[in-house]
Amino acid sequence: MSDVRLIEEVLNLALRPHRQLSLVHLPKPSTMSRVLAVLRHNAGRWMSSREIHDELLSRYELDANDATITARIRDLRKPKYGGHEIGCRRRAGERAHEYSMGGER
Repeated sequence: MSDVRLIEEVLNLALRPHRQLSLVHLPKPSTMSRVLAVLRHNAGRWMSSREIHDELLSRYELDANDATITARIRDLRKPKYGGHEIGCRRRAGERAHEYSMGGER
C-alpha cells in the first residue's frame, strides 16, 4: 500500500462520525523485550535485578518484580528467544547476582 493510500485510509477512518481511531489495538511491548532493551542499553555493565528494575521503572514505567526480571533473563538465554549471551555472577560481598550482556557466565 502506498503512503498516499495509507494516509487516505487513516483520514477516512478519522472523519467518520461513528468510528474513532483508537491506539488501544497497537501491540504492547513485552516485559522480555524491555528487559532486553535495558541490558543492551547498558551492554558491558553489570547490573543487579534491582538496578534493572529501577531502569525499567524510569524508562518504561514498568514495575516488574525481581523474580519476573530474572525469569525473563533466563528466557532470553534460550534459543527460542534469541539465545542471547547474558552473563551472571555473584556481586562481590553480597548475596545478589548481577547480569550483563556478553558477560561471562
